[in-house]
Order: sequence, then C-alpha cells, then structure tokens
Amino acid sequence: MGSGINTTFRQVGIATGIAGLGAIFQHQVSARATELLAASPLGSGQSGRVVTAIQSGRIGEVIAAAPPQARGVIGRVAKESFIHGLNELFVIAAIVAFVGAASALVLVRASDYVVTGAQPEGAPAA
Repeated sequence: MGSGINTTFRQVGIATGIAGLGAIFQHQVSARATELLAASPLGSGQSGRVVTAIQSGRIGEVIAAAPPQARGVIGRVAKESFIHGLNELFVIAAIVAFVGAASALVLVRASDYVVTGAQPEGAPAA
C-alpha cells in the first residue's frame, strides 16, 4: 500500500510541478519581453506578436519577417527574456527542493529506518 501511495504522489507531483513551473516560466518570459520591448526603439507596438512568438518557440519566423534594423533587437529581447525566465524557474525549483529536503530531515523518525541484518531483542541468535 505504501508503494502505491508513493507512486501516486510521485506522478501527481510530477504533473503539477511541470504545469506550475511551466506557467511561472511563461509568465516570467512574457513580462520580461514586454518590459524589454517597451524600452527598446521598437516600442510596445510589436510586443504582443514577439512575446507570442517567444512563448511558442517561433521567434525565428518573426525575426525573419522583421525589418533588418529590428532583427538584432528582437533576437536580444528573446534571448534575455528566455534567460530571465529560466533563472526565476531555477530559483523557485531550488527553494522547493530545499524545503522538501529540510522537511524530510525533520519529519522522518529514526524509528522508521530499517537496519538490515539486525535481530529483534529477545530473538535467538542463528
């Protein structure tokens, strides 16, 4: 029963972790790209299209269709916003991992450990 519960929680944790971290990543990339585009010479007029392209992985098509003078700016914005999103994602994942490790250290009792080869008290020696 314990193995089944462990497997169920592991699968649910993986699914919700990917969904949650993916949503955080998408939001961070979108916010950073919008911020960088607003401060760029392009202004915020193209930000919706560029942000959508970054999020969907189709930034190459937008760069190819952009005027030559805007290609470098769009590429830089895409790269910087993606890196910013990954940095935030890694920080959050590290915090969650640390909290999980600390919780396991505190919550697992010493009596829960099984020592192999140990004989219960009062058992005859073999």
